[in-house]
Amino acid sequence: MRWRHAIAQQGKARTRAYGHSLIELLVSTGLGLVVLAGVLATLHAGWQSHRRSGEHLRLQERALHVLGVLEPSIQLAGYFGLAPATRVSFADAATPRTVTCGAGAFVVLGNAIQAFPSAPFSSCFLQGGGPQPLSHVLLVRRASTHIAMPQPGRLQVLTQSMPVNLGWITSAGAATTQWVRSHQELRDLVMQVFYIARQADGEVATPALRVKTLTRIGSSMGFLDTEVMPGISDFTVTPLAAGAGHSPIVRVQFTVHAERSQLHVDRTFKVRNGQSA
Repeated sequence: MRWRHAIAQQGKARTRAYGHSLIELLVSTGLGLVVLAGVLATLHAGWQSHRRSGEHLRLQERALHVLGVLEPSIQLAGYFGLAPATRVSFADAATPRTVTCGAGAFVVLGNAIQAFPSAPFSSCFLQGGGPQPLSHVLLVRRASTHIAMPQPGRLQVLTQSMPVNLGWITSAGAATTQWVRSHQELRDLVMQVFYIARQADGEVATPALRVKTLTRIGSSMGFLDTEVMPGISDFTVTPLAAGAGHSPIVRVQFTVHAERSQLHVDRTFKVRNGQSA
């Protein structure tokens, strides 16, 4: 009998040794939850860092693209081949009125760059819901960097170096290869109008930088309106004082948006060929 009692006691001891109390279960569960919370917090922090890095990269890409478009336009502003912009005039006084949109852009050719606090010719800014309030409109004038052939329906600049540096703008395409002599050059007139539209293409709640470019549409002249970059706002252009004999300096500022982040860009450019206003 004693040996049977001893075996029964050993069986109960083994049963108690392999079991867990409620307190032990609660403690182990709590520790597991703490570890899981730490892992989730680490994953969330990594995801947030990845999201911010992606947004910052998109901001940088958009800013660089906009600057890449604006920089050559501003630096080449006022280039008219053999003659300075101040000596370029219209061969036909009615030429500006033949442009279907933006005739006001031709008022002062001597100013390579002009900045307006609002749309100077509002009837032409119909894309993207119209111009954004409080953003400037940048007007750039110059001649093309390549020699052009006479084309009716396109504004072109004929300049000469002899006997004096002069230039004429014509739209009739009357200039012929025989008329353009060795001391003359024929180039296309390039005019760009940069502005901020209320709506980007396909994104109603997002502003966008757009540009109107003078071109030939069919048999007449007009401005082709295209989107440069969505997510751009607060576009301002400020001419800065430059010393005598130095190229004019223009300060350009704008804000880039990407999801919940934004980047303010402030850059200065030298106008190498003309005046700014």
